[in-house]
Amino acid sequence: MNVLFCSCAILINKNNEILICQRPKGKFMDGFWEFPGGKVKNSEKFNYAAIREIQEELNIKIDAKDINFLMNIFYEYSDFFLSMQVYFTDQWQGKIKAMEKQKFKWIKKETLKDIDMLPASKKIIQKIKPAEIYHLGAQSYVSYSFEDEFSTINTNVNGTHFI
Repeated sequence: MNVLFCSCAILINKNNEILICQRPKGKFMDGFWEFPGGKVKNSEKFNYAAIREIQEELNIKIDAKDINFLMNIFYEYSDFFLSMQVYFTDQWQGKIKAMEKQKFKWIKKETLKDIDMLPASKKIIQKIKPAEIYHLGAQSYVSYSFEDEFSTINTNVNGTHFI
């Protein structure tokens, strides 16, 4: 099974809403919603991949000092194993514009659980306690335990091909 390395960012606006994007038609799991981000290129750091992908997809700039690590997520899809780093920020420059013609919308944090999100994105939402997601912002720090995630890696890495 192939391993896909990705990163995404939870963008939080001044109204304390989160940006989600809908996967375009013709792409894997089209129609589902996700946090913006994408694949990590060879030799690229995960945080810079999130910044680059968001600039390409949404036409905004995020300074590396303004993006904060939140957690690692590991999820096994039928065709690949996903290893994703998740970040968050409430600081960016520019006006958000869908560069790949994808739909996007701002939603209240409390309603995330009701959205038809990708399975890995749902896992992010499940890992964050409601009180923590309410307080996400550039000045926040969220504690997170990786023990369950590392046991998942250890049981799934044998015989995989990293891409």
